[in-house]
Amino acid sequence: MHSLVLSQRDAESQRRHAALQFQQDALVLLSKIESSFSSLSTNIESSQSNTVDVATESHKNGQQFLAETQQLLSEISENVVCVTNSIKTLITGDEGIVSSVQTSSDSVLLHMRGSSEAFVKGEVEMEKSCESMRNRLNESSKALDERSSSIQSSTNQTLQHFEEKVVESKNAISHLVLRMKSLITNLSESKAEKVKELDSLVEQWRDQSIGNSKSLHDMTSSSMNTYKASIDEFESGMRGHEEISKSLEDQRSFVNSHGSAHVQSIGQQSSILQAHCDNLKQSHQTQTDLRNEVMTSIMSGVQALVAAEMQKLASAETDNFKVLEKGSSDLTGINQVMSQSLKV
Repeated sequence: MHSLVLSQRDAESQRRHAALQFQQDALVLLSKIESSFSSLSTNIESSQSNTVDVATESHKNGQQFLAETQQLLSEISENVVCVTNSIKTLITGDEGIVSSVQTSSDSVLLHMRGSSEAFVKGEVEMEKSCESMRNRLNESSKALDERSSSIQSSTNQTLQHFEEKVVESKNAISHLVLRMKSLITNLSESKAEKVKELDSLVEQWRDQSIGNSKSLHDMTSSSMNTYKASIDEFESGMRGHEEISKSLEDQRSFVNSHGSAHVQSIGQQSSILQAHCDNLKQSHQTQTDLRNEVMTSIMSGVQALVAAEMQKLASAETDNFKVLEKGSSDLTGINQVMSQSLKV
């Protein structure tokens, strides 16, 4: 009898230990479920700042998590049923507690019935707890659906606002393109006018150069004729000089005989010849200087025309660069407006 009581006490302690272990496992499971709900709430709060794709993905993840939670609850229910069946088997089996209690005294039987009622009460409480957890899961699912609908509506508003901004940006870009087109057309027209002016200036310069060349040629021809006349005159003078020298040689004896009057007249004739040679040299130098001045004036006129045209081309290129820079700044402003609208 004492050994039976000891065995029943051991069985009772084992049942209590099993019940305590079951309660600890249930608490751990509830803690895991609570942490899962906390992480789910954190995911819901973080998904509010995402776009439509992120919201849809979060909703799918929430549904998947809900399915996993329901599956976990079903597994918990199955485990509870298994534990209950094990307890029932342990209590009402052939080698269970009931058969052992039936062989013991009435007090032990009453105590075992109380323990059975306590286990039944614990099972009822567990079922109530599971029902409350199921209700909380349903409420969380409804909250997820409401949050998904609100995110969908806010996303639609954002997309509508973005489409409006895109239309405004498109209109601004079209206006800018038209403006750039008109500016390019005006620039082409002004460039064509500049080319025409340059062609006219080149033609004027060509005509002027041809006129200057003709005048220079005429001047050179006249100078050559003058040179030829001077040379002919010089040659005739030289012939006259030779004749005079011969006559002087012929007359030297006469001069020596007739005195200083003839010597003085010969000196005067020599000075006249020297002055004539100096005049010829001065005329040649004057013609050379005149030709150099004409060439210098022609080259300076050509350089002035080329410098003026280069200045006009540089100013036209500067204006084109300013127009392009302004267009670039306008495009930059439009891109900034589009970036701000995208951020909004």
